[in-house]
Amino acid sequence: MKRKITRSFFILCITILSVGCNSSSNFINENYSVSLSEVSIGIIPIQGDLQSFSDSVFTTVYDDSLNRYSIYSLDKIHNNIQSSEDFSEVVNKLVISDFTSEELKQSPNLSSILNPGEIVILKENLGNSNLLLLPVNFNINSKSFYTFGLARFRLFDLNSGTLIYDVSDDFNVNQGGRIGQRNMILFLIANSYSYFEESILVKN
Repeated sequence: MKRKITRSFFILCITILSVGCNSSSNFINENYSVSLSEVSIGIIPIQGDLQSFSDSVFTTVYDDSLNRYSIYSLDKIHNNIQSSEDFSEVVNKLVISDFTSEELKQSPNLSSILNPGEIVILKENLGNSNLLLLPVNFNINSKSFYTFGLARFRLFDLNSGTLIYDVSDDFNVNQGGRIGQRNMILFLIANSYSYFEESILVKN
């Protein structure tokens, strides 16, 4: 219960600080139905100066006190990215890939980006998780008394390869500097959880 309150506290605080937001044209696969007996998620960590902080936010926001799903260790994923060139290349291939609006209408599959061997590498380095949360873009820029943030996330079903959603949102908060950057990380990750909750937990 303590962690659940912490996540709610994050969301409340950042909502109060938010002074603007915009949701781009998002893709959510309405035809996807959850058919997983045990939900486990591998999250590709965000790199950069605030890596450690963003890891802690992911862990807190996505932690599930009700034991509805499990999260594969972000530390292990970090280590795998650094130690495995093959895994690093697969992640990069996923990040730089894109879909046209027509392709999204056809519900694209992971197999349209990766070959079977690369999918095996992906799964092995995510502890055989059955879901992959991929930050395709995560950009934060602080100017004067404001901080601007843009985040784009994709969620894949690693068993079927189905793209569950591809969502992008940008926000700004009325704080600058390090505090503004940290609050923006909190807000972007907490906002990403709402998509995950709606697409997976509500349906499962």
